[in-house]
Amino acid sequence: MPQNILLIQEDPVDAKAVREVLIHSRDGSFQVEWVTCCSEGLERLAGESEQSTNGIAAVLIDLFLPDSHGIETFDRLFRAAPQITRRLTRSPAPQLLPAAITGALLLVLSDLVAQRLLAPAQLPVGVVTGAVGGVYLAWLLAGQWRKGN
Repeated sequence: MPQNILLIQEDPVDAKAVREVLIHSRDGSFQVEWVTCCSEGLERLAGESEQSTNGIAAVLIDLFLPDSHGIETFDRLFRAAPQITRRLTRSPAPQLLPAAITGALLLVLSDLVAQRLLAPAQLPVGVVTGAVGGVYLAWLLAGQWRKGN
């Protein structure tokens, strides 16, 4: 059974690239549902049942959408789909502080790698962050797929 991914991305070219990577992944079977703004994604998540095993397994969001406003975006997503956070953190309630610390650590380490990897040239930090985050996401989803969730 494929893992359902909700992709919230305004740019159709970027959305198509993400969809293609996930659909052709060797780490599992993924089905990607694409919406173009945060409010559409929240509406889609509002229809999810907390007990659904065939629902959304993960949300990929572009944080630079016109209706996305920093940390408030995560709060809105957590409130709309608390089951996703509980699945990832394996806790009965969403854990915002560990998620924020993990994200900050990921960004700092990605910046360090971007500065030093091809010194004296520098990679954009977003390239490294995206690569590391993409690998981590694939690992999480493959683990869930192997468990049959």
